[in-house]
Amino acid sequence: EALKVNGVMTELDVSWNSIGPAGATAIAAALRGNAVLTKLNLDGHELDLPKLRGTDPVESLDLSGKHLGSASAIVIASLIAGNEVLTKL
Repeated sequence: EALKVNGVMTELDVSWNSIGPAGATAIAAALRGNAVLTKLNLDGHELDLPKLRGTDPVESLDLSGKHLGSASAIVIASLIAGNEVLTKL
């Protein structure tokens, strides 16, 4: 809930908190209404949220070699669903 109404925090690192699928789904839902958070680390790699959202438009984003886990995959899938610019991931 706090993440939904956050108007100040721009970076969040929860990489050592064992965020599972339910936690990642909750974070993804909260991020839909939060444009302030720009960096998120769920499992060891910082995700660039504006690029994934499409508010900092890029056509291609290379996440290879980042060893992202299922929590990051859930959040990435949620964010790119509304991105009309990104064509290659």
